[in-house]
Amino acid sequence: EMRREIDEARAQQDAVAAREQQGKKEVAGVIKQVQERAESLRQLEKELQAGQEKLSALEMEERSMREQRGVVERAMVERKKAHDAKAAELAQIQNDLEKEEERVKEDEALFANKEEALKEMRQRAEENRSKMGEEMQKLSQWESDQRKEIADMKKRRIELEKDDA
Repeated sequence: EMRREIDEARAQQDAVAAREQQGKKEVAGVIKQVQERAESLRQLEKELQAGQEKLSALEMEERSMREQRGVVERAMVERKKAHDAKAAELAQIQNDLEKEEERVKEDEALFANKEEALKEMRQRAEENRSKMGEEMQKLSQWESDQRKEIADMKKRRIELEKDDA
């Protein structure tokens, strides 16, 4: 009878060891997933930063274009007052200005698209941060449960060994 109990205790110890190994593998898998998600988040943050830098550059370019447009308009008024004979030249400048305004409109549309994409990227980054926090919480709870289960099994094994003795 004692031999049977010892064999059962050993079988339980083997099962505990197997579960412990399985638990370690699962923990390693979850940690790897969390690291991958963290890397993905870092990549999104880099993309967000790059988008913000592009947005700043577009804003500076837009300001510059508006200043240029103002200069051209003032030049047109001054030339018209000084020389009515240069009307053809002013018409050409007006044509160039319209093209520039069209480019500004296109840039503004591009700016709006980039801004929307940036908002979406920020939202995805926030969602990923939230998911990562939830996963870390689940992992922590799972590790705690595993440790408790292992401790309970060790206590049972010690009790069995005391009973055997």
